[in-house]
Amino acid sequence: MKKNQRSIRFLELRLDHGTDAKHKQQWDLRAMALDAANNNYYARAPREGAARSVRIRHSALFDYSDQPFLAILLVLADAEGVNATYENIQTGEAKTFEKGIDEGNRSEAHLVVALTPEMKGTKQIYAAALEECPGLTPSQIYPRMQTAIAGAGKRSQEVQGVVYEWRPIFEIDGLMSRSLLTEISSGRLQSFSLVREFDQNNGLDEPKSLSRRRLELQLEIQEQPEGKVEKVLELLRGAKKIAGEDQFDSMRIVYQQQGDKRPKSATIDLEKEDVDDDAFEKFISRTRTLKLDEPMHHNHTEVQIDFCKLLAKKLIDEKTGE
Repeated sequence: MKKNQRSIRFLELRLDHGTDAKHKQQWDLRAMALDAANNNYYARAPREGAARSVRIRHSALFDYSDQPFLAILLVLADAEGVNATYENIQTGEAKTFEKGIDEGNRSEAHLVVALTPEMKGTKQIYAAALEECPGLTPSQIYPRMQTAIAGAGKRSQEVQGVVYEWRPIFEIDGLMSRSLLTEISSGRLQSFSLVREFDQNNGLDEPKSLSRRRLELQLEIQEQPEGKVEKVLELLRGAKKIAGEDQFDSMRIVYQQQGDKRPKSATIDLEKEDVDDDAFEKFISRTRTLKLDEPMHHNHTEVQIDFCKLLAKKLIDEKTGE
């Protein structure tokens, strides 16, 4: 990951009512975010002896282009990651920083959520943008988000002397995944690549000054979908099968829309082994690469509002098709 460049993924956060709900008034995600922060629902302690921890470190509300947004800073600490090593570009001299007890490699990701939902029946759908970071994919941040939303969204109602309680049903999906499949099928596929992220100690035969970080396998496309969504799904399932055999984490697609000179990209999470082949298109999310005016590192304790406003702008552009 470069200090002046970031990739973001476009997602949907969904809130709905379960069968145990006694009424179906809309959830207020803004109020829930404030309640979660004020009551410390974010700060669930990791289990004893845990080697990895995902935390919601900080959250904030902000406005951009007269629209309300929620920003969340997620932090991963991984004790099993390789020690940080730096090498002098000119001399080749290397130095390594050992982790201390209970310390882990730190990385972070910002999540920006548009607080004006679309409604599909009783389901509220919020567009969101997630800063890409190994270890902080949608499936990995989901449990932390679910805990906070369940705590802040708890409702109760007394019926004939009995108090009933229920919580929101929370989901994370790729943004507009079905329309994305249609978009890919009507254009031209340029490349498929399977990606595996490494975060492990070097083997005995490997130099200490180097560490494996990322493996990418390019797949050659033999047949274009020619407007057929099912053909896109067939290609995705084939790539998913190869990815499963070789233990890849994610799949990146680069495609070009008809009449558009600029290529687009999308990412699919492959971490869940139980993803059903007939439904896994919901794990597809659009991606976009951002150039930053100022370098940004993974050392923040609070959300970076200027960066989050950039994500908000890209999210609005994505929704409006710009």
